[in-house]
Amino acid sequence: MNPKISIIIPCYNVERYVCECVESVLKQTLREIEIIIVNDGSTDGTSEILREFARKDKRIILITQENGGYGVAVNNGIAKASGEYIGIVESDDFINPQMYEKLYAKAKDTGAEVVKCNFYMYDSYAKIQNEIYQLKKHNLDIAPNGVFSPLEFRAIFYLHASIWAGIYKADFIKQIKVLETAGAAYQDFPFAMEILSKASKIAVVKEAFYHYRTEFGQGNSMQAKPQKLMRHIDATLQARDALAKYSMLDKVKEEFFYNASLGNCAFFKKQNAKNRKIYADKMREVFELYDNPQFTHFEPKLKEWTQTIMQGKTPKIPFKELRRRVFRMRIKKGEIHIKLGNFELKKYYKKAL
Repeated sequence: MNPKISIIIPCYNVERYVCECVESVLKQTLREIEIIIVNDGSTDGTSEILREFARKDKRIILITQENGGYGVAVNNGIAKASGEYIGIVESDDFINPQMYEKLYAKAKDTGAEVVKCNFYMYDSYAKIQNEIYQLKKHNLDIAPNGVFSPLEFRAIFYLHASIWAGIYKADFIKQIKVLETAGAAYQDFPFAMEILSKASKIAVVKEAFYHYRTEFGQGNSMQAKPQKLMRHIDATLQARDALAKYSMLDKVKEEFFYNASLGNCAFFKKQNAKNRKIYADKMREVFELYDNPQFTHFEPKLKEWTQTIMQGKTPKIPFKELRRRVFRMRIKKGEIHIKLGNFELKKYYKKAL
């Protein structure tokens, strides 16, 4: 009998986190699972850890490959999967025991091709380690309770891609590939847009099961170096083109370009003056297809930033924001946060206590 869910875990040099990740998957209350771990050419102690896990649990299939990047690892895992549904877990994150049991039950009840759930922002150094991702109008709590198509809930096109916080019907997801471009980053954005373009039935479970690690030193997108952050523009173009390929862009134009502006504006502000000019020029290419813009979802400052780029100019960053990029100290939930550039000192403060 085929497993109910195949869980793909792409791994590259994650010896610090991978035990917690794999153990959380092994503890799933849904027992009929297979775990496909793709070791993407790790050079630290990850390989040895994974071999030991595979030796102890027959549900684990270990694939070892030369380093090909995230897209290659995920695609190889999906190709190997034999489950009815497929999920993805990042190797530096972890999940609650009931996650796949609840998502699978929802999938069977609704016949959905995609079932999503909420997730936590996790920081092991923070006083409150888990906080449910709940930006204003940016979480699944605003989604319909029943099954729906993406065009019936267009806000899903500007919600966090979070491709790991969900499951996908295998015969559906096997038709879609994560981009494998060498040196690419943020491939989850175009992957998510293609999923939403092809899906006809989506359901959500409005509980958080997934712990998305965001702590300092872990390497999430907001901590990446400015040059890497610029690759998000390429991912944005690929996401835009994925929607256009399925004749969806005109239907969700306001939602998509709001999403595109939201993420890229934050990354733009992390660049130096020279790179901001380059960033703005590349973003202008993204907005070429944003004809007759209504800015339906845009907050005023984001609208101004987008319009400035569309007018052929480079947005200026107020001195107050530039200063905060260099030095910032604030008190948040009982902790003192001291930030120097991209360096966050809160963890050291906590340990010193």
